[in-house]
Amino acid sequence: MKKLLLLTLLAISTGSFSQNTKKLIEIIKAGGKVDFELLKPKSAQAAKTNAIIQKIDSVLHWGFNTSSGGWYSTPNNKSTLYLYDANNNNTGFTSQYFFSSWMNSSKQDITYNASNKMTQDLYSTWNGSSWDNDYNKTYTYSAQQNLTNELGVDWVSSAWQNDWKATYTYDANNNMLTKARETYTLSAWVKDYKDIYTYNAANLPITYTYQTGNGASWLNSSRETYVYDMSNNPVLFTLETWSNSAWVNDLQATFTVVASNVTAILVQTWTGSTWANDTKGTMTYNAANKPLIETYQTWSGSTWVNDYRYIHTYDANNNETSQSYQEWLSGTWKISNYYGKVWDANNFYYVNVQRFYNSGGGPVNYGDSAITYYKTVVGIKENLSLSNHLSIYPNPSKGVFTIENATDITSINVYNTQGTQVFETKIESRNAKLDLSNLPSGMYFIRVNEGNSHIIRKVIIE
Repeated sequence: MKKLLLLTLLAISTGSFSQNTKKLIEIIKAGGKVDFELLKPKSAQAAKTNAIIQKIDSVLHWGFNTSSGGWYSTPNNKSTLYLYDANNNNTGFTSQYFFSSWMNSSKQDITYNASNKMTQDLYSTWNGSSWDNDYNKTYTYSAQQNLTNELGVDWVSSAWQNDWKATYTYDANNNMLTKARETYTLSAWVKDYKDIYTYNAANLPITYTYQTGNGASWLNSSRETYVYDMSNNPVLFTLETWSNSAWVNDLQATFTVVASNVTAILVQTWTGSTWANDTKGTMTYNAANKPLIETYQTWSGSTWVNDYRYIHTYDANNNETSQSYQEWLSGTWKISNYYGKVWDANNFYYVNVQRFYNSGGGPVNYGDSAITYYKTVVGIKENLSLSNHLSIYPNPSKGVFTIENATDITSINVYNTQGTQVFETKIESRNAKLDLSNLPSGMYFIRVNEGNSHIIRKVIIE
């Protein structure tokens, strides 16, 4: 089932947790833990008087000294020398590590087309005196700027050698229908896997079929089915596997949604004749619909037993300042890891800290800290009187967002963190599906225009 995680390559514009359901199931099936991003609620971002755009100048990382119980005084690596083109697209950066002095490690060079879509992503490594080619990815787009082809190549013996490629198809509504990936082996392309999607009249996914390659043929492997409520929140997820030329039940997840927030998740597995309890999650939220406590339990055969939980804290602007993961051990909750952020006055986080503890809440056995430095700052004004009736969700997402507004939207513009427009569309509706899945991951600003007025919201593409 490891390929399930690949489903997130297609972002789904449904309720707050639709695309994350697949992650949830994958992690549970693998015996892992569910993280915070899987349960982002459907809620608008807090209104801001200004949407501030900042260019990254450098990012420095510090390691944790387990002997002294504190951070090392010198950073161990950094990303620096960030470059930008005339449209303020990030065209690359250099990674360095510290060993008595700063030394080059690797660098990334990026190019874009006229629509500010990434066309090439080149990785190089430092040989001590110059840069050597390492890996390169190229991207091709349709007239609608949908990604149609990807190609990955390795630098081998002073020449580029094919590694993998992927091809995509779409319907008239720009919904992805198929993705087929092949790998290059023994001088020939070999089928790897294929994703197939179907949608309902609201452009919501209703099935996802995953196939594997077998020579010249594609073979069924697994299938997912989604059921939605009247508000288009998915309330039932079913996973089937292909066995003996037929689909067989494997797992299902049932969601309880209150005011568009997921308040409970029940995961069950198929015994061959009935569904049996496996895992249960319950969630609480603050007044801004931000998760406060997420508690997960496992079924012992007769009762639910505590397993793990997440606790979240926020600042006055509802920016998450900490997330602690705790495990249920010997009848009490013990901290396992901690993740914290510090935000600046413009609601950009510039410090993040991670600490991982020994079993049972013991001392830290690993830690990492990073500080992000910015340069050029550009301000974009926002009309606060209109902001409260706009919802953009899920946020973060893999690139597809649902936009719901109280009045008709006339057009939508999307800007990257350098203030460059990367997407524009005309629309005459109160609701819209915005597909930005072809953009690089990171922070963007969506400007929703209502005639002569507009609203700007910050979104994250994972």
